[in-house]
Amino acid sequence: ALHIGAEIIMIPKFQLNDVVDAIKKMKATIFCAVPSVYKAIAEKKGVKPQDFKSLKVCISGGAGLPEETAKAFKKATGIDLVEGYG
Repeated sequence: ALHIGAEIIMIPKFQLNDVVDAIKKMKATIFCAVPSVYKAIAEKKGVKPQDFKSLKVCISGGAGLPEETAKAFKKATGIDLVEGYG
């Protein structure tokens, strides 16, 4: 992100609503998180694909990405998850 001059949005403490609001408000295009964050988004009531329409790439890392989490996230948001490492 630094190499291409991208803006990095830092959220000091994970709060699901703050993350979703930041993605919508800042029109984030790349989102990197651990699998538990993607699972929380997939399980959040009222999640709509249009809330995440700005995202082009979602990368999971820090732990192995369970297949069911990837599928649930895709179903909730319409976005494929890429496993970066874990």
